[in-house]
Amino acid sequence: MRAVFLYDVLSEVLAFESTLKKRNIPVELIPTPRCFTSNCGLCALVSPEDVEEIKGLEIPPHYQLEEFKME
Repeated sequence: MRAVFLYDVLSEVLAFESTLKKRNIPVELIPTPRCFTSNCGLCALVSPEDVEEIKGLEIPPHYQLEEFKME
């Protein structure tokens, strides 16, 4: 299971990725799976264990957090 951060704006998901990479938190940008909606078409996958730490960072605030089972 992975945690998915969804943003409506591409610049916000890129800022999110940059913030996590500066903190050495693993993050992967992928096309948004069809089961979710996102205006920018990209989402960020992170480990569920990192979610609480990520929420404490200064990240773009307008996100939707979902769980996603990678198949």
